[in-house]
Amino acid sequence: MVELDGVVVGYSRFDLDEDQYLISAAITTSMHGKGIGNILFKESIEQLNPQIPIWGEPLKSNHVSIKILERCGFKRISESDKFFLYKLIRA
Repeated sequence: MVELDGVVVGYSRFDLDEDQYLISAAITTSMHGKGIGNILFKESIEQLNPQIPIWGEPLKSNHVSIKILERCGFKRISESDKFFLYKLIRA
């Protein structure tokens, strides 16, 4: 979670499904564009087992999430009608 002045303004969640993580997150709309999502993802990822792959599945229309994933090292792998599938490429 991310708190500012005692108020939760965002969170990230990594669901472990067998041998992979699926990331999801939300940032309060009023806090968009302030870099909170980037920091939240990067710090959260550092706490996870680097041997387990991390995936993201944003809606194609969710341009904010797509930008954050790409800035954090995720690469688009495939897509469906509504979603893109991203995988974290670790350096």
